[in-house]
Amino acid sequence: MLGLGLGGLGLAAAARAQGFDPAGLFASGEIGWVEPMIPGVTLFQDAAGTIPVTAAGQPVGLSKFTAGGQIGFVQATALNRPIYQLDAQGRGCLAHNGLNQWMAAAAIAWGSDEATICAGVRKLSDAAQGVVFETGTNSGGGGAESGVFALLAPRTAADFGVNFKGSQISAATAASQAAPKTVVVTGIGKISADIVRLRINGVPDAQSAADQGLGSYGTYPLYAGARAGTGVYLNGARYPSVGINRLLTEAELAQLEAWMNARTGAF
Repeated sequence: MLGLGLGGLGLAAAARAQGFDPAGLFASGEIGWVEPMIPGVTLFQDAAGTIPVTAAGQPVGLSKFTAGGQIGFVQATALNRPIYQLDAQGRGCLAHNGLNQWMAAAAIAWGSDEATICAGVRKLSDAAQGVVFETGTNSGGGGAESGVFALLAPRTAADFGVNFKGSQISAATAASQAAPKTVVVTGIGKISADIVRLRINGVPDAQSAADQGLGSYGTYPLYAGARAGTGVYLNGARYPSVGINRLLTEAELAQLEAWMNARTGAF
């Protein structure tokens, strides 16, 4: 039986996703990550990657990347590991409890002033800001680091949002997105051109042309599900994700969002 996300536009998206592998976006040596979340292949219960995830309800200590230069998201502490679950449509995701579950990848040398981040995300509450992904220790206005970015669910309230920061922060927020809500969200940033764009379910939603200052996105750990592993925890679930240190063409972006939606069922 087809899930809800495979009807209508979802069916078309699934068709476009046939044969597409986001690892191909890295053919010229780009930096970033592809996190496909495949049980028994890229998901493991332990941080060492010796015990495969084989069923819903199992903890995830390693979510391997298939491109981009790093091993994957890791959580060495059993108490802090997200849980592999199947949603109502039978799609796999990593559930984060909003209290103490998070993962991190070793420092990524981004080496560019461009970034495209695309992920399937479900948020269960709008009561507090939640980090889906963030580089560094605080991408917000109070953070001292330059060259950082974040995808947030929510960012302020009933929304999804992104922060992109060279030496100054620029942000975009998609409003009227009250929890519980599942989306494919794409954040696009370029420091030198002061580009910040936010797409929800394959459609442009919000943007900002505020000055991002100078520089490139820097070399920082990449956190998933929390701010630096100490707070701003995600209350919801993460589906597969991709981040890359360049802007995508319109055709590449359409393929990536269709691929992501086939694994998320958001639209």
